[in-house]
Amino acid sequence: MSESKSYPRNPGFASFLPAIALALISVVALGTAQMRPSDKAGDQVAVIFGPGTSLAEAIARIGGADGMVVRAGAFSNIVVAVGSAPDFIDRVREKGAWLVVDPRGLGGCFVESGTVKTVQKP
Repeated sequence: MSESKSYPRNPGFASFLPAIALALISVVALGTAQMRPSDKAGDQVAVIFGPGTSLAEAIARIGGADGMVVRAGAFSNIVVAVGSAPDFIDRVREKGAWLVVDPRGLGGCFVESGTVKTVQKP
């Protein structure tokens, strides 16, 4: 005679943990890939400095890394910039940037309507 196995009727939250973990890992991996900046010279990147960095200070740091500001973000520590050298990302990190990402990955760096500015390198 064969024995029948009984399974619990309500498996509970724990049975969904592998699916939830896989979904979270997928979202993080896709988000990371989407925010990876281009390393080609002349491509725009979003440069994020530490909180409290003024726009003037951010612009000076971008200029010190031989870059040019394209526009400011919604916060003073976020600037979209472009560099002519292939090592611009490394240079701007040496000037204190916390993150350098693709600006399209951050929704245009939270640009508020009417705040798009073009700033020339000093």
